[in-house]
Amino acid sequence: MPRRSLGPLIAALSVLGASVLVAPPSLADSARLEIPPKEVTVTAANSSDITRTAQGARLLDTFAQRLRSPGVPADFREQRDPTDDYRVLSVDVRKALPDPRCERETETVILPRTVTGIRYLKGSPDPRENSDPCLVTVKWDDDVALNVQDDAGGGQRSAAEKAAASLEEYGSYCASRTYKSGRWYMWCHKKFVLKNDGNSTWNYYGIESWNSCQATQKGRDVSRFLTSCGRGQEVSRGSSSWVDYSPDQGNTTGACRSIDLSLSVGWVGIGGSYNHCEEQRVYLYSDGGKMSSYWKGKSEYLRTTRHRASIKVPQAQGRPRWSHWSNSQAVVCLFVCTPA
Repeated sequence: MPRRSLGPLIAALSVLGASVLVAPPSLADSARLEIPPKEVTVTAANSSDITRTAQGARLLDTFAQRLRSPGVPADFREQRDPTDDYRVLSVDVRKALPDPRCERETETVILPRTVTGIRYLKGSPDPRENSDPCLVTVKWDDDVALNVQDDAGGGQRSAAEKAAASLEEYGSYCASRTYKSGRWYMWCHKKFVLKNDGNSTWNYYGIESWNSCQATQKGRDVSRFLTSCGRGQEVSRGSSSWVDYSPDQGNTTGACRSIDLSLSVGWVGIGGSYNHCEEQRVYLYSDGGKMSSYWKGKSEYLRTTRHRASIKVPQAQGRPRWSHWSNSQAVVCLFVCTPA
């Protein structure tokens, strides 16, 4: 299981997010409750690449504007033109996950060209999170250079050399999903490695994941409210063991509050916090690095969730390959509220 507060904080990240009333992580019987939902790979049979079309260009332009907006944490903002790095897929969810009980629609996802294994899941990868059969989750895999060996050979280092150890970022990107109804969400993450750790057995890695959702576009469908915004990840190649995770807030109720995001990677720490309102749910699993966090509430405004995890892997194994998932839910409220 992860350890908490393993080292001094040597770096502070400025974190911006939505506000939240926090629920504690649920750890009991996590392995027993893991029941994978139905999963379908996105292929030419259920999607089309519209990157080079007029619609794709408009979606990429909107995506680029959101990446530069104040609502995106400063350390995740992308300034470059995404046209050459991303592709836009139009996915017919009716073909991918047909279900007569559910109102499926065509939607779009924007992902880097380097990601692989894009798939749609019926339900949530977090079985304690949601039982709605109409919930659809997007999942995908990071590309990873299998031959990269960080700190190969390790070896003992002096106290001065250990003090010089530092976190090095080695990958980051954002992506987006937009529904025909106008609901959208955007997710980002970045990965880092502890360099010069002096450990001949383990290499240390960390990941920070962020998710932002909104139920409506400006001027459209004012009766639509966001009710859930979730983001998770797991290591999908090689073995891994927990080192640390955040947030870990314990039992808390009340209005908006600051969420601590301190994380240790080996003995090197990252500091930070963000404001969260309504409710946050955190799910932690026994597999090293597997966790997720969800915003819950009812809002017509932008809402965000964010978490961090650090792991150690056998030194000769190479860098971990991460798989990610994300989903959101909304309701339409006239006289009564119904799922959207």
